[in-house]
Amino acid sequence: MQNIHSVPELKVAILALEKKQAEEAGSIREQLMLTRETLRPANLIQHSLTDLFEGQAFKGNMLNTSIGLTAGVASKLLYEHGTRNPIKRIIGNVILFGVTNLVGKNIEPIKSVAGMLFKMLRSKNPVPEKS
Repeated sequence: MQNIHSVPELKVAILALEKKQAEEAGSIREQLMLTRETLRPANLIQHSLTDLFEGQAFKGNMLNTSIGLTAGVASKLLYEHGTRNPIKRIIGNVILFGVTNLVGKNIEPIKSVAGMLFKMLRSKNPVPEKS
C-alpha cells in the first residue's frame, strides 16, 4: 500500500478495503458451507460407498469371490450328493470353505487355464451332421 496524505484518499482506501473484506468474507462463507455440506455424515458415507463400488479393484475382487464361492458350493454339492449323514455334511462344509479359499487365492492360474480350455473348445471344428 502507498502512503495516504489526505482525507479523500483515506476514504477511498477505506472503501476499497471494505469491499475487499466483503468479497473475502463471502468467499469464506461459501467455502464454509461447502465444507459443512461435504462433512455431513450422510455425504461422507455416500462418497465412501461411491468410491468403493466404482473402483476396478472392487469389481475384480467381486468377480474373484463369486468364482471362488461358486466352485466351493459346487464341490460341496458334488461331495454330499443328497446325503443325510451329518458327518458327511460337516465334511461338505469344510470342503466348501477350503475350495472357496483355494480358488480365491489362486484365481489367476485358474482363469488362465479356463481361458485355454475355452479357446480349445472354440477352435475345434464342428462335427458335420450325417444326412
